[in-house]
Amino acid sequence: MPKIGRNQMMPRPLLLTFVALLVLVTPGVSARADSVKLGGFWIEGVSVHKIVDGIVSYTGPTGVEVETSIDQLEGLKLTAHPKLGEALDAFTAEDYKTAVTHLVATRRAAKDAWLRNYVDWFLFRAYDRTGDGVNALKTYLALVDAGAEEKYLENPPVRSVAAVPDTARASATDSIERSQTRASSEAVKESLQMLLDMVKVDTPATPGTPGTPGTPGTEPGTAGPGSSGGTPDQGRVRGDGSKLILPARKSDSPVVVLLELGDFSKALEAANREVERRDNLAPALFYKGVAQRALADAASNMDASARRKMYLDAGLSFMRVVVYYENTHYAPIAMLEVGYVHQQAGDTETARQIYEEVAGRIGEAEYPNYHKRLLELQRGLTATQ
Repeated sequence: MPKIGRNQMMPRPLLLTFVALLVLVTPGVSARADSVKLGGFWIEGVSVHKIVDGIVSYTGPTGVEVETSIDQLEGLKLTAHPKLGEALDAFTAEDYKTAVTHLVATRRAAKDAWLRNYVDWFLFRAYDRTGDGVNALKTYLALVDAGAEEKYLENPPVRSVAAVPDTARASATDSIERSQTRASSEAVKESLQMLLDMVKVDTPATPGTPGTPGTPGTEPGTAGPGSSGGTPDQGRVRGDGSKLILPARKSDSPVVVLLELGDFSKALEAANREVERRDNLAPALFYKGVAQRALADAASNMDASARRKMYLDAGLSFMRVVVYYENTHYAPIAMLEVGYVHQQAGDTETARQIYEEVAGRIGEAEYPNYHKRLLELQRGLTATQ
């Protein structure tokens, strides 16, 4: 090979080979072409290695190894999987059908287990939001069977699974029970039990049983989730979830879904589990109070003292939000609910004072549903004078 002097030009073929080698061995040129979104900003020129145990590991643009919580990850683009970025953009835009298309394509090409689990986390939620309960359940159970981290499994696809066709319920029940026997985590087993309750087949209970059509607290002529034949679910109180006032800024938890479905007993069970996790307690306590209050409202045929206790339990949950999380979005509307509890307990003067106190904090722009609820409650008190 001829020597190249300091002032000589390197032959073009040799120059191209040299540049190619330089790219391969130099950090930050083409080896790191992924992107992560953190704190509202995209960080480009990174190399994502894995997401394990809730930690995203990647090499930063300067070559520094970085670890961050998956809770802080707002977006992810991988050069090797361009459809993933499109899928997550579609998911964020609530275009779930497009998200499903791109996620399925990414899933097929993914070789790493961590990436398949990450994709499946979005995929089962996208299926759930398109109403495809069969595929939502299948994908969720795949995560369970793969031993995926609990972060991916804490919000099971309750809504779509509750609407699984009758012809698919027996198969769905078998699949859930198989995964349940293999699950090692009690929290995951409880999530699976929640799904099982949605698809299990009950026989119609006799009139007068909580949760039975025709029983006070249940929407007339309708059965709640999982009530199409089998053993009646005694003590399961259902009502009309469409009449509940819930914050516009909803939690992604199954408690909200169960409340909207009118399955108030199961909503309270799920709320208790979320409170026990002690993660993001302000919404967890708020929705627990909503479930307790919904149960009390629905139990119109219950003994008066027992119903009063249910309202007081709801009031305690709401007061914990007011006292311990006073600067959160949930505090003003939790205080409104405390007023409602006083009103139901017969203490209308305290209720009136609370309504007046929170009126300036529950604006129509931020709390449209609760602003309307406040006005209605105040009018109700005036009408009873």
